[in-house]
Amino acid sequence: MNIVITGASKGLGKAMAVEFAQDKQGHHFFLCARHAAELEQTGKELQGRFPRTAIHTKTCDVSDKSSIQEFATWINSLTDNIDILINNAGIYLPGSAYGEADGNLEKLMEVNTYSAYHLTRLLLPGMMAVNPSTGSPKNRQPRAYLQYLFHCIFKRISQWRCIRNQQICHVWLQQKPA
Repeated sequence: MNIVITGASKGLGKAMAVEFAQDKQGHHFFLCARHAAELEQTGKELQGRFPRTAIHTKTCDVSDKSSIQEFATWINSLTDNIDILINNAGIYLPGSAYGEADGNLEKLMEVNTYSAYHLTRLLLPGMMAVNPSTGSPKNRQPRAYLQYLFHCIFKRISQWRCIRNQQICHVWLQQKPA
C-alpha cells in the first residue's frame, strides 16, 4: 500500500509508520515533517529496520499552504494511487485567550485543521478514482484494517503510559465505525 503520513519524524506519526511497516507487506511511505534532519534520520531508521518498505521523505511545513501543495505534487509525481492518508501533524501552544501571543489561534488552526483539509483535498481525487474494469473505487480498504490501525495506536500510546490519552483512545476504539 501507499501510505502518506504528516508529522512523521517522531511521536505518533513515526509510531504509525513503524506499525504499518512491521506487517512486512512492503508498503511505500510518503512521510513529511518540518525538520529536515529529524525526518531524514527517521527515514533512514525505518528503511534500515524494514528493508522491504520504500521510504520517501520530504520536508514540509504544513502551516504553509504552498508547502502542502508542493508536498502533494511531489507525492503525485511518484504515485497515482494513495491508499491511506494520515494527517497526523499537529502542534500545541499553551496559553489562554487573555495572555497568549497574538497569532497563536491562527497558527493552531493552520497546522491542526487547515493542513489536513488542504492535503486531503489535494490527494482525495486520486484516492476516490474509479477503477474502470470493476466500477468500484481503486482504494477500498476493509474496515478491519482501520480497526487494526486504531489497535496499533492504542497499543503504542499505552506503552508510553499516557493515561489520559490511553483513556481517550480506548473510548475511540470501543465505538463502532459508521
